[in-house]
Amino acid sequence: MSKVLCEIPFQLLIPNLFSIPVYIMTGQNDSEEWRLHYFCVIIILVAFNSSAMGLMVSAWLMKYPTAAAFIGCCTAFPLMLFSGFIKILINLLKNLTKIMSQIMYRFYDSCR
Repeated sequence: MSKVLCEIPFQLLIPNLFSIPVYIMTGQNDSEEWRLHYFCVIIILVAFNSSAMGLMVSAWLMKYPTAAAFIGCCTAFPLMLFSGFIKILINLLKNLTKIMSQIMYRFYDSCR
């Protein structure tokens, strides 16, 4: 518990120090100030989540530190890769099935 409490200032400050300049350099700083605040909150939540996942993996494999380091990296990749991709893929498949059903309907209709 004390480790988590000691890391809170670093988890609030360091991710924002790195992400706010990127937010500004990519030209997203419009007149809408709430977007920057939401972006900072999301960055902070990702930092807390990654810290919790690291603590979970290290507690799970306490006796095997090399395995903990390897499995920690392996569990992080699917979370990064599929964080928003699955939702886009599901929407794409729904639209694709609608298009394919219309094509098949017209194909079968033209065969009669």
